[in-house]
Amino acid sequence: MRHLFLGLAALICAGLLASCGDGGSTKISGDITSATPITVPEGARAEIALLDISEEEPAKATIAETSLDVPPDGTPFAYELPYDPEKLEDGGIYTLAVRILVDGDVRFAATHHNATVTGKGTSILDVVIEPVAPSGPRLQ
Repeated sequence: MRHLFLGLAALICAGLLASCGDGGSTKISGDITSATPITVPEGARAEIALLDISEEEPAKATIAETSLDVPPDGTPFAYELPYDPEKLEDGGIYTLAVRILVDGDVRFAATHHNATVTGKGTSILDVVIEPVAPSGPRLQ
């Protein structure tokens, strides 16, 4: 009976350790920052997307995306974007797109290619955003 109990305990521990591994925890994380500190009004949102820029079909270009509230004290602030590594192709070119919206208008964005490291585990990528020229009137 003791051997059965120890064997069962070993199986449970092995299962718990396996669930703590990299499976499902592939992500890109880092800080969104700017050349000079910025503050934003309450309600500002950051949109972050991992894009395949080697694809010609825009519908297939977005690998993963998320949005989050921008802290009122502005930059820098942390982000985390989980993604499925199975959606990545050998030889693909991937970038991280970041933009800050205030009342639906883009006010800041990453204007340079942010090459991402792909594979399992966590890739660390800090992204610099810059002010964007105001857009014209929005269509209703």
